[in-house]
Amino acid sequence: MRTALIAVFVCVVLTSCCSTSPTGDVTSENVRIAALFTDEIYSRGNMEIAAEIVDASHVFHVPNSNERLVGPAGVVSRAAKFRRAFSDIEFVTHDVVAQGSLVSRRWTFKGTHQGDFLGVAPTGRRVAVDGMSMARFRNGKMVESWGKWDTADMLAQLNAR
Repeated sequence: MRTALIAVFVCVVLTSCCSTSPTGDVTSENVRIAALFTDEIYSRGNMEIAAEIVDASHVFHVPNSNERLVGPAGVVSRAAKFRRAFSDIEFVTHDVVAQGSLVSRRWTFKGTHQGDFLGVAPTGRRVAVDGMSMARFRNGKMVESWGKWDTADMLAQLNAR
C-alpha cells in the first residue's frame, strides 16, 4: 500500500510540474518549447521555428567537442547536419523534469543512416540511441542547451568502431 501511495504521489508531482498547461505557467511553457525543439526542428525539419523559440544569444554546448553553436543559426546548422545523415529522425521522450528555468529530457533518437555522419559513410542501418538534454530558458526562449548521447553505441550500431 505504501509503495502504491508513493508511486501515485510521484506521478502527481511529475504531471503537475511537467505537463503543458493552458494556464500560462512558465515551467509548462518551457517544457512545451523544449519539445518543439526536437519535434519540430529535428524530427520535422521545421527550421523556421528556431527563430521563435531560440534566443539570439543561445549557446548549444556540443557533446564531445569544443564547438559552440550560437543562436538560431547554430541550432539550424546542427539540425540540418543530423537531417542530412538521418532523414527520418524521430525523438521519443521518456522522461521530463522541469524546475524553474531548466528543462531536462531523457530520450531515444531513432533514424536510418542515409548520409555521412561522424565520418561514417551511409550504411542504411536503422539506429536507436539513448540520450539526455537540458535547456535553460529566459523570457520564453531557449538561451542555453546541452545534449549527451551514447556515441559509442551509435557507432557500434553503424558497425563503425
